[in-house]
Amino acid sequence: MFNKKKTSLPFSLISPDTEITGNIHCDGEIQIDGKVVGDLNVTQLIIGDSGIVEGNITAKQVQVRGQVQGGIRADSVTLEPSAR
Repeated sequence: MFNKKKTSLPFSLISPDTEITGNIHCDGEIQIDGKVVGDLNVTQLIIGDSGIVEGNITAKQVQVRGQVQGGIRADSVTLEPSAR
């Protein structure tokens, strides 16, 4: 009766004025411009220029423009010149 097609989901954004404490699991794309204290398990991750992650990251693709304090396990990691 209902056809359950998996559609492309919009990405999630953690804005610069937001701080989250806790682990995050996301089956899609997430961009962090704020601060996350906790581990991330995501499909695609972008850490923006003002983004800070204090925790371990597991992902398929990671692009780092901001700051990471922890380990990264990914199929592909891109470190931009502004990465710390």
